[in-house]
Amino acid sequence: MVVSYRPGARVVLAARLGVATGTPYTGWAGTYPRWTYDPVGRRWRVPGSTSAARNEQVRTERNTERYPTYRRLDVGAHRAFHLGRADCDAFVNLVNVLNQRNVLLYAFDTAQNPPDVRGYSQLPFLPTLGMRVAF
Repeated sequence: MVVSYRPGARVVLAARLGVATGTPYTGWAGTYPRWTYDPVGRRWRVPGSTSAARNEQVRTERNTERYPTYRRLDVGAHRAFHLGRADCDAFVNLVNVLNQRNVLLYAFDTAQNPPDVRGYSQLPFLPTLGMRVAF
């Protein structure tokens, strides 16, 4: 939803609210050790030794999981003015005013048992200032 308000001829205030269901992703069910065979030594490498078993991921069915609901509120204001013969537009934008941690992806650390799941978020609160100048 986008709302804008023009309190004067040269000033515009605006807000944008974005809400969406979480994006689907293929979940993660667990890991299992993948042992490797050493043909020179004629043996299987055991977990715990150097270059031991490698953990393979077991996934859920495709796109059966969903990230949390996406929410973001952006607000901004800009003012037009003249500077000599130049047309100027000064603005301030505040992205993600509520500082929502919208998850972009999950990373799984399989070195621990149970595995550590970490969510990486998208944009944090991000204020920007700027000016457009046209000659």
